[in-house]
Amino acid sequence: RRDSDLSSGQWNWLYNFSNLALELRDNSLVLIDEPENSLHPGWQREYLPALESLLRSKNGCHAVIATHSALIASGLSADWGNLRLLEPPGDEHSLIKSTELDVAFAWSADDVYQDVFGLPSSRAPRFIEIIDDLLSQIARSEEQSPYIDAEKIAYLEDAVRELPPFDAMRNVVAGILRRVRGQAHELP
Repeated sequence: RRDSDLSSGQWNWLYNFSNLALELRDNSLVLIDEPENSLHPGWQREYLPALESLLRSKNGCHAVIATHSALIASGLSADWGNLRLLEPPGDEHSLIKSTELDVAFAWSADDVYQDVFGLPSSRAPRFIEIIDDLLSQIARSEEQSPYIDAEKIAYLEDAVRELPPFDAMRNVVAGILRRVRGQAHELP
């Protein structure tokens, strides 16, 4: 392979791991900031096993990794380390708060995003906003006859065709569409 054939993620992997292999000594502390940058998701999944293998080649080595990658966080086994949530200080006189979290080893990326990173969904925000809005309109329809926005229905009809065939959200959207199609009114 020629140098120009490598992606930025491949260069990053090669550069960082080769430098670490050359410089690592017994009792080293390795600090790593956002190793997921430019890495394909498959490489993110392989990051911790590769790092662990390298660190175990020396005695007493430790690593502190700052990441926003669910794939990296879910690769951390309890026998190798722990997850910590760092929260910004409440005011200028406080310190950063560090809280130990449950290890997320082997969790799905969606579970890590929700339970570790606090992201309510990994789906497109507009999609979730429309789902939530229509569900609340359905809930209110028991008491009153709401106007259901035809544009939102059309949006969901388009979106459901784009979902993967076995995505459970297809059934949720289909149920919402069945329910609101009977209630849909044009806005006055």
